[in-house]
Amino acid sequence: MEGIWVKVVLPSIIGVLLPTWVSLIWVIPTLMLFSLALGPVLSVGDADILASDIVFLVVVAKIARSVMVGQRPLYRPLYSDDVYKAVAVFLCALLAATIAAGARFGGKIFLAEVIALLRFGTQVAVLPLMTLAVRGEKQVSRAQRFLDYGGYAIAATLYLNIWLLQMGLHFGEVQVHEDMVRYFGPLGDQVGFVLLYFVFKALMRQKLLEAVSLGIAVVLTGTRGTLIALAVGLGVLLWRGYSVRYTARRVFALLAICTALGIAAWFDLGGMRSRFLERELLESGAVQRWLTASIALRVFADNLMTGVGFTGFRYVALDYGAVEVAIEKLGGFAPNFIATAGNQYLQVATDGGLIALGAFIWMILVFSHTLRWAMKHASANQRATFAAGYLWLWSLVLGNQTAAWILPGSLISYLLWLLLGLAVSVKLHARQAGQISLKAVIEQPSYSGGLDAR
Repeated sequence: MEGIWVKVVLPSIIGVLLPTWVSLIWVIPTLMLFSLALGPVLSVGDADILASDIVFLVVVAKIARSVMVGQRPLYRPLYSDDVYKAVAVFLCALLAATIAAGARFGGKIFLAEVIALLRFGTQVAVLPLMTLAVRGEKQVSRAQRFLDYGGYAIAATLYLNIWLLQMGLHFGEVQVHEDMVRYFGPLGDQVGFVLLYFVFKALMRQKLLEAVSLGIAVVLTGTRGTLIALAVGLGVLLWRGYSVRYTARRVFALLAICTALGIAAWFDLGGMRSRFLERELLESGAVQRWLTASIALRVFADNLMTGVGFTGFRYVALDYGAVEVAIEKLGGFAPNFIATAGNQYLQVATDGGLIALGAFIWMILVFSHTLRWAMKHASANQRATFAAGYLWLWSLVLGNQTAAWILPGSLISYLLWLLLGLAVSVKLHARQAGQISLKAVIEQPSYSGGLDAR
C-alpha cells in the first residue's frame, strides 16, 4: 500500500495541484531521474508504467479539459507550425523503419523497439503540452525562470558531491578512479551537456559569476565532449554577434569564462586534464568509440534505406562481431559499448536509414529557425532563453559527436522539447496578439481604411 501511495497517489495529487508547466519542467523529469529507485508502478510484459507517466497523464487530462471547456484556445497553428510537421515526419520515418525491422528480425526485437519508440513519443509530446500549458508573456517568463532554477539545482548536486565524498557519501553517480574523480550526480553522464544550456543562458544574460560557476560544474564531469561542444557554441555566439558593442561585451565574458575553465582543467577537476593529455585514457576512449562507430557504419551500409528500427542497433550489433572485436581490441566487452551507435547522426542512420536521417536534418534546421525567430521576437526578458537554446542546439549538433541524445529517457532531448514548446508558444501568442490588434483597429468606427493624415 505504501508503494502505491508513493508511486501513484502522491504523483497524481502533485500533478493536479501544481500548474501544468511546473509539472512539465520539474516534476516529470525529477521522477524520470529516480525511476530506477522507485521502480515501475505497473509492468505489462516488457513495458513499464512509471510514476512520471502518472503525472504525464494528469497533465494531458488537465490540458484536454481546459481546451474542451474553452479556457485555453486550441490554436490552429499548433498543428500547422513547421516544428510539428518536422517532428511528425521524423517520427513517421522511425515508425516505418521499426515496422519494417519487425518483419525482418522477429517479434521480440520489434516489441522492444516499439516500447522504446512509445517511450520516446511521450517525451516528444512534452513539446505541444508545453505550448498549451503556458498562456501569455507572464507564464512564459515564469516557466523560463523555473527552468533556470533547475539548472542551478543540477549544478549544486555536483558541488554537493565534492563535500559528501569527504564523508564517504555521494548523491547520484560519482566515479572514483585512482587519479581522478568524476562528478555526475543524479543525471548521470548526460549532465554536462544539459548544463551547457545554462552556461549559454548565463552568458547571454551577462551573468559572469553564474556562467563561471556553471562552467566549472561542467568541468567537474570530466566529459571531454562537453568542452568541444562548449567551444562550438561559443564560436556560434561570436559568429552571430549583431554589433561591435554586442560582440565586445561578449568577448570580455568569453575570455573570463575560458580563463576560469582553463584554470579548473589545469587543476584536473573531474580528471579533465588527464582525460585529454594522458595517452592511455585518450586512446582507450577513442578506440572504443571508433569500434562502435565502425560497426554502426556497417549496419547503416547494409540497411541503407530502412535502417534496423528505433534503437535496433544494440540488437543487431552483436551479429557484426561486436563482442569479438571488443575483446580483441579492448581486452573485454561491456553492453554499454553498443547501447547506442555513439553518435547522433549514426544513431538516426541505423534507426531509420537515409529517410530518417534526412528527416532528422530537416527537423534540426526547423528547430534552429524557430529558436532564432523566438530570440528576435520575444520580449526583452525572454530573448536570452531562446538565444541560449539556439547556441545550445548547434553546440550539440556540431560539437557533440561522441554521444546520442535523441533517445527515450534522455534529459538532453527533454530539455530541447521544453525550449521548443516555449518558442512555439511565443510564436502563437505573437500571432494571436497581432490578429486581435488588427481586428480591433478594423472594428473601430473611425477606421477609414487609409493612413491618418494628421
